[in-house]
Amino acid sequence: MICSGYATNALNKIFCTLHYDVKKNLDEKNSYSDVLVYILENKTGSAAFPKNSEFIQALREQNIYRMQKKNKEYLFDRFENEDSVEYVNVVELMNKGDLSIEHIMPQTLTQQWKSSLGENWQEIHDVKLHTLGNLTLTGYNSSYSNKSFAEKRDCEKGFKESGLRLNKSLCGLERWGLEEIENRCALLVEKALQMWSFPKTNFIPKENEMDEISLEDSDDLTGRILVSYTYGNSQEHRCSVWAEMLVNVLVQIYSENPAGIKSLAKNESFGNIVFKNAEMNSDWAKIANDLYVYKANSTAAKLSILNRVFEGSGKDKSELIFKLQPVKKS
Repeated sequence: MICSGYATNALNKIFCTLHYDVKKNLDEKNSYSDVLVYILENKTGSAAFPKNSEFIQALREQNIYRMQKKNKEYLFDRFENEDSVEYVNVVELMNKGDLSIEHIMPQTLTQQWKSSLGENWQEIHDVKLHTLGNLTLTGYNSSYSNKSFAEKRDCEKGFKESGLRLNKSLCGLERWGLEEIENRCALLVEKALQMWSFPKTNFIPKENEMDEISLEDSDDLTGRILVSYTYGNSQEHRCSVWAEMLVNVLVQIYSENPAGIKSLAKNESFGNIVFKNAEMNSDWAKIANDLYVYKANSTAAKLSILNRVFEGSGKDKSELIFKLQPVKKS
């Protein structure tokens, strides 16, 4: 309602999957509500949950007066009553016409108001007129008209005599200008943050522990999803495509021992690493110069190539580590 940049048509999709998202992350250590809050707070894009900073800015800048009638009634009802047991039925009184929204700085400025606001009166009026800090409730809107602030404060049934909590902070003020509007807005924003507090959660999701398997132990990785790999003393390489990993590792090995891979390419019985020829196509990937590897094969075949290269180059297979997504439990 306040953070108007968030479209409500995204809510259907959010709630369609919300229970499922919570159940996926739920365990015996966390409450349902803790997980639910975490899921909501971590939504992004059109499903994002407004942060306090956005809520505060919107409350300060929003044209409250032009909001839908039912939304204004709800908003002023909450600001007037908060959690008090001495309840004023603001919504009913507004619907009956007994209460209405009052612009403290009026919609039409007299010369007296312009002088009171100062040389920037036009900008202050344009920007702050319909904002939260300049609005209150009264049962005597018509009698206030565009009177000066002092008259609205001190007249019969004025702010000083008002029984509404919303008007208590106005009683001791000598003037009404930009500073007073912003100060009152700050007080109401503070109340809003208490009434509609940003939800808190103690839930911390488990890190998705990956399986680590070396080339030496990789008997059958068919269907496994690659996340990254590490070779020798090099840093971890993020990679989800087996073919890309194969080419990258062979390029690195070639840079360390070109003669070893070239000798494999000369071995006609191997056939997976060859020198460039006229029959080659996109199924082959370049390792170096005219040296290519066949990549359009199974995961098992790619690992077989690596095993053969490591053996032919005298390298330790345990130095090539694959990090894999864990197998989903049925």
